[in-house]
Amino acid sequence: MVNIALPSIGAELDCPPAPSAGSSTPTSSGYGGFLLLGGRVSDMLGRRNVFIIAVAVFGVASIVSAFMSDVGWLIALRLIKGISAGFTVPAGMSIVSASFAPGHSRSKALTLYSVIGTMGFGLGLVPKLAYWAPSRSDLGGSAPPESRICRLP
Repeated sequence: MVNIALPSIGAELDCPPAPSAGSSTPTSSGYGGFLLLGGRVSDMLGRRNVFIIAVAVFGVASIVSAFMSDVGWLIALRLIKGISAGFTVPAGMSIVSASFAPGHSRSKALTLYSVIGTMGFGLGLVPKLAYWAPSRSDLGGSAPPESRICRLP
């Protein structure tokens, strides 16, 4: 989602194209680099605890990054969002896997989990593609759903 908004984000922050292009690399590096560790930490500390903490960190980083005007902080917050996503995904997958018995019901649940995650990413692109939202909302737009997830019983 940020890749589409990079030109306008760079213009708002008076940043040349090279550093603003680097704002998406920390997210994918943090995400990919922490998937295995996220799964292991979920096993050790509890799936639910890791999931809620990681979602809360992602939401806070989203809100803070929407108000940042420094490229360095923006890139650091994108790294934090990537790392927290790397903890959220394996914890969420293990919660779904543990909640359903093996077989058709588990396969259906994991498919639904994957489809909803993909739809969330895809629908996040819609406002920017349609020019409905300014570039800053791309950075903080994921915070309201996280705030609801963190209040789960």
